[in-house]
Amino acid sequence: MSSRAVARDWAGIDAVLRAAQQAAMALKYAPVPVVGAPFGRVLGGGLEVCLHCHRLQAGLETQMGLVEAGVGLIPGAGGVKESLLRAMAVPAAAAVPYPAVLRAFEAIAGARVSGSAWEAFDLGYLRWGDGVTMNPDALVHAAKQAARQLLECGWQTPVPVKVAVLGRDGLANLRARLYNLWQAGFISDHDRVVADRIAWVICGGEVDPGSVVDEQYLLDLERAGFIALCHEPKTIERMQHMLRTGKPLRN
Repeated sequence: MSSRAVARDWAGIDAVLRAAQQAAMALKYAPVPVVGAPFGRVLGGGLEVCLHCHRLQAGLETQMGLVEAGVGLIPGAGGVKESLLRAMAVPAAAAVPYPAVLRAFEAIAGARVSGSAWEAFDLGYLRWGDGVTMNPDALVHAAKQAARQLLECGWQTPVPVKVAVLGRDGLANLRARLYNLWQAGFISDHDRVVADRIAWVICGGEVDPGSVVDEQYLLDLERAGFIALCHEPKTIERMQHMLRTGKPLRN
């Protein structure tokens, strides 16, 4: 992405993102159960693949996180979309959605990474029904067993879902929160720009509160937000610094 951004190859970036999104959706709506067996460091696009699996059987020491903000980008292969859908699936979110969306937003904007599989449940990257395997040598076997159990229980391809978004009201609340963090010096200028894009996607853009949108709408927002950030010189600086040093740049 760094070389494409420097070359201003927006069409090329869009094509890569579309392919990644289509692959993720193909996993989610596959005609057979898809069980992921994540272990070790499962970050960025690796986690986005996992989020679209029907079940996960994770190794105990799995570290999971959507870390794109660290290089000045946002998740572009369904990470924000799936985080929103999972947040809104919590029963309490039906009545008061903002706290659930805020937790998902903070995990992505803060590039939070779980210290273990158990912590990944708190971040929403593992959910009820997913399993944790203590012995790494037994991980693949346990994942296969989980897939067989899904079949034996009469598993069917999921039905496409829609979600009611917070819209402009939620976006205004998140932007006010970012302004306060920026004023207090907790986030940099570009941290605020990146987080604003995440807020824009997770709230469904500038639409009426409670507007019901489908997954493709959210994927389109992700792609637009990702490409917009590729236009930012500070994002290019972050990407190039990560490639040179292996460490994130705060600019």
